[in-house]
Amino acid sequence: MFKKRFIGVVALLALMLAGCQVQPATPHKPAQTTTTHKQAKTTTALAAKTFKSGDEPYLVVNHNKSTLDVRQWQTERIKYGALDDLNRTTTNTAYLSNETLGHSHTRARQNWRPTGWHNQPVMIDGHRVIPQNRGHLIAYAISFNFDKDGVFKKGQPGSNDNPKNLATQTEFSNQRTM
Repeated sequence: MFKKRFIGVVALLALMLAGCQVQPATPHKPAQTTTTHKQAKTTTALAAKTFKSGDEPYLVVNHNKSTLDVRQWQTERIKYGALDDLNRTTTNTAYLSNETLGHSHTRARQNWRPTGWHNQPVMIDGHRVIPQNRGHLIAYAISFNFDKDGVFKKGQPGSNDNPKNLATQTEFSNQRTM
């Protein structure tokens, strides 16, 4: 009886200790999970909004506070999100400095036609108006010296005609609110 009990206790201890192996420390990232959840909530709330004539042409998001983690800022770069299934831009995050500023007088012609781009001029109150613009998610003038993948390289043309950085916008939102 004692022998059976002893073997049972040893077996139980062995099973318990096997579940207590030391694991290498892995960084815990609760902020990423929280941020992702917050971003999803914010995105849903923003998607539900409807613009009405006379409203402000922009929305203040997150009390105008950035959610970027400064510790990730090791060098200038742009993280371009992939195009969605309708070939539209998604999200871009840029880590910029004075080295990424440029002058648009050297700008090359844009050829990319983002989803929804028709750009047919219309007459409004006797004036010819082009209601659509191609707008950069990361402004062209602050995205110089980047290649098409967002890698900082001196002398590169920046994101002028990059499909992951261009979206169809109204002329008003692209020109008048800046």
